[in-house]
Amino acid sequence: MAPRRGHRARPGCVICLDPFHVVVWAMKALDKVRVRTTAATGHRDRHAMWAVRKNPTDLSGAQRTSLAAIQATNKTLYRAYLLQRATPGAISG
Repeated sequence: MAPRRGHRARPGCVICLDPFHVVVWAMKALDKVRVRTTAATGHRDRHAMWAVRKNPTDLSGAQRTSLAAIQATNKTLYRAYLLQRATPGAISG
């Protein structure tokens, strides 16, 4: 693969990913899925954003209800949520 414009090839370089940025990328991907799936269904839930972003133990009652509704009605978003929640454990070993 050719190097990007303005970048010199580094022979023998190793790509390294730090856990913080992997979690950030997973969160951004989850947010894209949330926006895409809620726009496709036309369903607006003001608690959905925080329901999928926060730690499950820190959710308010309305956010727990929203997450339960997501689980029941939006399988794509719920699967993305489960994958994002598993990301820190997957990279820590």
